[in-house]
Amino acid sequence: MMPMGINVTLVPIWDMINEPGRKKKGFIPASCSKDTLNTMDILTEMENGNVSTAIRDKAVIDGFMYRVFEAIKDGHLVKVDGFGVFKPIVSFKKGTDRTAPKNCDIECVRVEFIMTLSGREKLKDAKCVITKGL
Repeated sequence: MMPMGINVTLVPIWDMINEPGRKKKGFIPASCSKDTLNTMDILTEMENGNVSTAIRDKAVIDGFMYRVFEAIKDGHLVKVDGFGVFKPIVSFKKGTDRTAPKNCDIECVRVEFIMTLSGREKLKDAKCVITKGL
């Protein structure tokens, strides 16, 4: 089994609140991508290279994700048991009068996946590896 490692790059702390000379110094870790895997990559690996089974599995996942986004559009948070919650992040559209907003002035800008405690527990053994210098 391959060792699990989360790639991390160090980013200087940006502290715009404090005055110059009183700004915080140091770095914060930010994850960075070693590689991008798509759904078929993961499913083909899970099915030991059996592409036809992976295609069937992908249809199930695509159907599941379609229902997730439809549920979010209907105003629900979607909890994936043992992993986390899909939550819409909303904002005002550009040029909106914020003193008298209407429903049409608000848009979903992204969907965040917030890991549950049990989801974080599944990643507790992951080793973080600094991959890039500053």
